[in-house]
Amino acid sequence: MIRLLSLVAAFGILAGCASAPKDYSAEQFSADPKGTTKDYTDISGGGVLDDSKIVLVPTFAIKYELRIGGTAKRGGNKASIKASMDINPEVLQQITDDIYAQFVADLKGLGYTVVEADQLAEQFPEFKTYRENKMKNVPVADDANFVIFAPKGHKVEDRSAVGGAFTTNLNDVMGRATKKLKAISISPSYIVGFANANVEESYSSSKVSLIQRVAVRPGSLWMLSSSGSGGMISLKKGVGTTADYGTWAEGQTAGDAATNIMSALFSSLGGDKWSSDSKVFKPDTEKYKSMATERLKGAESVFVNRVKMEL
Repeated sequence: MIRLLSLVAAFGILAGCASAPKDYSAEQFSADPKGTTKDYTDISGGGVLDDSKIVLVPTFAIKYELRIGGTAKRGGNKASIKASMDINPEVLQQITDDIYAQFVADLKGLGYTVVEADQLAEQFPEFKTYRENKMKNVPVADDANFVIFAPKGHKVEDRSAVGGAFTTNLNDVMGRATKKLKAISISPSYIVGFANANVEESYSSSKVSLIQRVAVRPGSLWMLSSSGSGGMISLKKGVGTTADYGTWAEGQTAGDAATNIMSALFSSLGGDKWSSDSKVFKPDTEKYKSMATERLKGAESVFVNRVKMEL
């Protein structure tokens, strides 16, 4: 389900955008946290948040977009573009670690006792076994356009090891864990984009351009579960900032960049997925780190406030 949501979030917004989406405002959230939270999030099954003051966190993932594309076609006119971002993986790991630390602190601030993955493995052996056999270390390539990071020492679910209607998955394990430990489970999954493709179509011309925009995408969510029930909080609007924070390099492929992690990560998906990319985006590392961290903290604020509103 998360994979489908992320694909829709990444590519469903590309067509027909005449201008960049509205920027998220931390000031607006401060002035009207309840209204802003309702504007940015949806919730289902929020009642599980009242079931316990113990929260199990089996997984925490951030999917960073490393490639984007767009196509405009009307009549005999067609234009397309593909672009990839060159970023040092250590930057993405640091962002992930910082946001996870904020997530744990926020839950504790709401009065929850937080049981992190290592502790959960000690307290619930079935999760330890599942983690060893059906979860993998990060970073992990996903959907040929994203790379998934988790906090240091954490793993994400290995979809190649989880499949079929009768196969145990993480939701099954956590259903039993929450029942035994008298707890609830929260598993965040964020999607972070680095640009938008702006598609313009008319009877006389077709044009695709790229807009530099760091945003936590719609489809980012917190999965919620307790014994016998579940739900989710999902982001329905992007939490983003449109601003120039890097440069586009023409006529290169992603594999040309020394620090680029895509070639190795995505080779397992079959073939060279990056040879036709027409642009490579080279961000200012500190600007990207700052913008991504701020937008993720903005998303975190509306998620946490949504939990607070349900209690």
